Amino acid sequence: MRFGFIGLGDLGNAMARMIPEPLCVFDVSAPAMESFRDRARLATSAGEVGQHADLIGLCVRNDQDVCDVISGPGGLIEHAAPGTVIAVHSTVMPQTVIDQAARAAEHGIFVFDAAVSGSADDALQKRQVCMTGGDPEILAKARPLLDAFSRQIIPAGALGQGMVLKFANNLTTYLQLAATVESYALVEAAGIDPQLLTNVMADNGNLTRIMKLYNELRTAHAAETRSAPFWIAQQALAGLAEKDLHHAIEAGAVHGVELRAADAVRTHFRAIITKG
Repeated sequence: MRFGFIGLGDLGNAMARMIPEPLCVFDVSAPAMESFRDRARLATSAGEVGQHADLIGLCVRNDQDVCDVISGPGGLIEHAAPGTVIAVHSTVMPQTVIDQAARAAEHGIFVFDAAVSGSADDALQKRQVCMTGGDPEILAKARPLLDAFSRQIIPAGALGQGMVLKFANNLTTYLQLAATVESYALVEAAGIDPQLLTNVMADNGNLTRIMKLYNELRTAHAAETRSAPFWIAQQALAGLAEKDLHHAIEAGAVHGVELRAADAVRTHFRAIITKG
């Protein structure tokens, strides 16, 4: 089995590091590529990865990038051999996966969604949860790739359903985070020791993993919340939340579900985390 990976950002880099050799990688960032020089073939394009891999993971930025890498000029469809399997890890709309899978199938290439939940550190510790959508036989062929960085693989159903499951998970995460920020802001404004809120939530079960993590970061960075690095981190998180919540709302519309809380948090998330 020859492996390939495209998209070596923070998360993709960690995922790719867990994949066994032989491995061929590509990213538009030269420094990201350089970090793999000693353990992988460095491709000059996405298409070149298709020439040297049978099982390929994609962790690129957005829907357009997924389309460009798979079916764009010089992309995987042009260069990969029939039978190649492509796992889409990027958080994109289900229809994007469905459309790309249909185009790839015309060339004997298989595409499926393999959304992931977890940080770069989770990937390095093989703790990610992978949510998949597609033909079970294709998913079985892809297990050597997914097992490399996943603690659990959850088949969600047809193509695109792994993405919907990811949206629902992220929706919960961001609503929890918004609630956490505002909860601590409220007790602090009232002159109450925030540790008391932590104690209460730890006792009644409200202290979820994301709430605990936020509280630890809030405490650790209390004196530097106006520093440039912390501000940049907040803006990056806001961008991810707005994108993921937008996907959730769009998926809800497709299935006739109005996600009112998601819409409210998406509208105000940037202000919540920067002012809270």
